[in-house]
Amino acid sequence: HILMKPVYACLMITGLLAFYFFLPSFLLYSDRPSPSDAVILITGIDNGTREQKAKALVKDGYAGLILIPAKGRILEYDRELGVFHDKGPALGGTPSRTVRQWKRGVLNCPENTHLEFLMGLDMMMRLNLGSAIIVSSPYHMRRIRMIAERESRGTGKRFLFVAADSGKGFDALWIFDIRQVKWIVTEYAKILWFSAYSRFTPDYVLSAEQTQDPGSVTDKI
Repeated sequence: HILMKPVYACLMITGLLAFYFFLPSFLLYSDRPSPSDAVILITGIDNGTREQKAKALVKDGYAGLILIPAKGRILEYDRELGVFHDKGPALGGTPSRTVRQWKRGVLNCPENTHLEFLMGLDMMMRLNLGSAIIVSSPYHMRRIRMIAERESRGTGKRFLFVAADSGKGFDALWIFDIRQVKWIVTEYAKILWFSAYSRFTPDYVLSAEQTQDPGSVTDKI
């Protein structure tokens, strides 16, 4: 028994270290980009790094449009002039009636990122887009992927998840940085909350409003 104590201690320390490094690394998800119909920008306080990443992807030829669901706006890239044209609130600056009805039906459980994704999906349907690259901060990407996988079931839409170059990775000694601890704790709390309420809420069902002939919408851009 005396000889086993060091073994147990080593196993415990190894387990704690593995858990310590797993916590932040699980959140940091990112795909390799490939050509898509649009880039969906999930907004936030990040000194513009998410928007810079979204624009860089478009300039590199991965898409031609940037959809900004939170603002209901569309940015279209003019490759000849090398500039973005802001098409304004072409789809309205507020969630569609379908999104609002869905939100009321689940008692306002979803938080902003979930709603932004639904608004982005709504815009894709109305613009007849089949695929999109979703851009947000690195530590948000795992949760966004979970949301997208659930809410896009049955729609035929395809998504990639590309993290912004915000430098918001996690240091090896993240536990001593209150900001990084806050990011990790908050993100896991949101993942747990999403996992809990999504079990008891209906999937976001596309209505006739979203499956309308997209011509009247695309004419605006």
